[in-house]
Amino acid sequence: MKYLIAIIGIIVSLLSITPQGAYAQINPPTLQCVNLLLDGSVEITWRPFTGATSCGAGFTSYNIYSATSETGPFNLVTNITDISQGVHVDASSIGTTNTLFYYVTSTCNTIESAPSDIVNTDFPVAPVLTSVEVLDTSIVQVNWQESLSPEAHGYIIYRADDNGSFLPIDTLFVSADNYYQDTTATPSLQPESYLIAAFDSCSVEPGPDNGLTHTTVHLTAANDSCNNQITFNWTGYAGWGADLEGYDIQNRTTAEIIGTVDLTTTTFTYDLPSNLSAACFAIIAKHINGVTISFSNETCIDVTQVEEPQFMYITNVSVVETGEVSMEWIADLTGINTLNIMQGATDSANLSSNIPFPLPDPLVPSMAYIDNSIQTDKYPYYYQLEHINSCNGKVFSSKAKTIWLAAQDQLNLNNSLDWTAFEIDYGVVNNYAIYRGNFDGTNFTQIANIGASELNYSDPIGDLGLAGTGFCYRIEARYTLSLPDGSTQNLSSFSNVVCVSQSSRVWVPNAFKPNGVNNVFKPIILYPNPDGYEMIIMNRWGEIVFKTGDPEEGWDGSHKNGKAPQGTYVYVIHMKSSTGYQIERKGSLVLVR
Repeated sequence: MKYLIAIIGIIVSLLSITPQGAYAQINPPTLQCVNLLLDGSVEITWRPFTGATSCGAGFTSYNIYSATSETGPFNLVTNITDISQGVHVDASSIGTTNTLFYYVTSTCNTIESAPSDIVNTDFPVAPVLTSVEVLDTSIVQVNWQESLSPEAHGYIIYRADDNGSFLPIDTLFVSADNYYQDTTATPSLQPESYLIAAFDSCSVEPGPDNGLTHTTVHLTAANDSCNNQITFNWTGYAGWGADLEGYDIQNRTTAEIIGTVDLTTTTFTYDLPSNLSAACFAIIAKHINGVTISFSNETCIDVTQVEEPQFMYITNVSVVETGEVSMEWIADLTGINTLNIMQGATDSANLSSNIPFPLPDPLVPSMAYIDNSIQTDKYPYYYQLEHINSCNGKVFSSKAKTIWLAAQDQLNLNNSLDWTAFEIDYGVVNNYAIYRGNFDGTNFTQIANIGASELNYSDPIGDLGLAGTGFCYRIEARYTLSLPDGSTQNLSSFSNVVCVSQSSRVWVPNAFKPNGVNNVFKPIILYPNPDGYEMIIMNRWGEIVFKTGDPEEGWDGSHKNGKAPQGTYVYVIHMKSSTGYQIERKGSLVLVR
């Protein structure tokens, strides 16, 4: 091993006998190498005098000195009188196991120069790496302090491979720059580790590295668009040991330091400002000297804002038929990926999102859905759309509520109608139209038009005749929808259909006179039902004098092909009403002759 120590003018004893003026004009030779050969001898190489460095005709000799310590005492090995000679092999070193130290002087006109640099038989000392840093995605700059060995002629740069073995990547000569830019590195993919060694001009074998590895910081970043954050993770800087102060996180786009952590921390979460759309970031490792720093690789991100529709407006909900509601809406298509139909009976605050809506392909702004999972004859229903974005965040549409209609027979030849108000966000009801149809739900005709604040109506059916068993009804809400985008539509929504059976009523006379005004005895029946009808008339002894199953047939007072006698008789009438309940009438009647 060669170890070189530069000491200028340490041998005071040699200088003290030389006049200072003359001494200063004599240059020592430049000692280049001191190599220990295989046989134990030492080869000393220096640069011979030429031209301006020569003392001309006054040259006497090159003087080689050696010692076993860098502080001496140094003993003269030999004098070389050939001014052109630049190499000498010292055989006196054979058998010596100690490191030997040499310097060379020159004698001109009996005046000996100051000593050259002192060079030992060890290899040149490796320079000290000061930092490694990433310049861009493919360049790492390696920085060092120059070797302490004056015979150091150049440096060998080593970089670790994927297995952690250090391989030489380049050789360069000593210069004043003391840095090297590695353009074959991949610091954007991984941390890069480096070592450096020195070599002299005389040996083909480089000296050893000093074992002080320096490794770049490798940065990765994850963009959490759902929480609007970036999480940075990096490998720590290696090479400074306890002299590592900590790390700065820098926005390289603006040069702003967005965070600072200590040397043990290698992760950082950054809350993105709302105005940031794209940026590049890097980690800066800091030395405690306050001067030396090392940049990591840059990582750049595009801030992906979560896309979601800016609006969803329900434009209509309407009962199509029993158990079915038609729902229509318009929506902004931005970011739409999942839509659910939310619905609930009577309560707008408790809607469930249990109906996934199959999105059309391609998407269109106007969409519709038929909900057949409901009981329109029992409840009004609220509807709302729910959009779930990629971060599981929810956006809701406007709301709307169907009309629920109820009706009943008032038993006074009037049917009463009551309904819940139609409701829709951004809509105003103008009026309600009332429709009546046949009992089978056909041939609906508008019978009234009432104001938006009225939610009930009494339909007089006395003038409609006694035929038929009942009527069906539905309500139409006519409304104006004015959306925030400035558009206006006149639309309508229908209620469920309600059919009202007319209840049968029976009035029985208490007397009749054949051949008179009331010449036939029979009850007066409103909305008669022939199914199950029976009328029996008996005399006072319980004998049946008349019996019929036709509500249109009456007793004319005859019995057994003759006239029944005047007197009091008993009747019993059974009938099932049009609404399904049993009617029974019992009483007495007077037959007048």
